Amino acid sequence: MSVTMYDRSKVLLENAMHNLEKSKLGESVDDAHFDIACFNAQQALEFILKAVLLEYKVPYEREHDILYLSDLIMENTDFRFEKQTDMEVLATTITSWEEHGRYNSGIRTKEQTVRRVLNIYRSIDAEFVKILSQKKD
Repeated sequence: MSVTMYDRSKVLLENAMHNLEKSKLGESVDDAHFDIACFNAQQALEFILKAVLLEYKVPYEREHDILYLSDLIMENTDFRFEKQTDMEVLATTITSWEEHGRYNSGIRTKEQTVRRVLNIYRSIDAEFVKILSQKKD
């Protein structure tokens, strides 16, 4: 169900913001909080995109690829959001955070990029909430 996937995306977004703030405080010697913030941001975005796909009943492969999920939405739904182009530009970078945040020696990106991803999430969220509230009416 899309609501469960959506709820999980919200938790991941909160985790991303929390770990991003912790990384700024220098509480992690090895950038662990920053890496986890990137990973959580990628997961939040992936989950909300999958929630949109589920809401529109569009099947998808088990993928972490943000561009793949975005393309499915664009090709199979009328769902659009303000930061669509920004997400497409960053899709490869965001997708790489899934693997690099878990297995590699760390993620090399700027805080500003992570904040852009969080704003992309918020853009999707704003439109998704409208759809969910219209269905309730």
